[in-house]
Amino acid sequence: MLNKNIKALRKAKGLLQGGEKMNYYIADEHLGHANIIRLSHRPFNDVDTMDKTLIDNWNSIITDDDDVYILGDLIFKTTKGYDYYLKQLKGRKHL
Repeated sequence: MLNKNIKALRKAKGLLQGGEKMNYYIADEHLGHANIIRLSHRPFNDVDTMDKTLIDNWNSIITDDDDVYILGDLIFKTTKGYDYYLKQLKGRKHL
């Protein structure tokens, strides 16, 4: 529901067609962290499904022109490496 509301707002302001950039602030995504599913009661059966969902949700809102300020724990305890995730995420990422 939130994604639809954000998309509707961006569309209404002409931002989905490459207009004015947005600033986003995010923390604690924990991409690649299998135990976060259990610890935070996330609704996923495995880390790959969680990662794909989080990346898809991110990319459905963030555009390549947006700035994303990552406040911490974007990627945590992964065996895939940071570049694996960072290359898939849209936006200019500020770590």
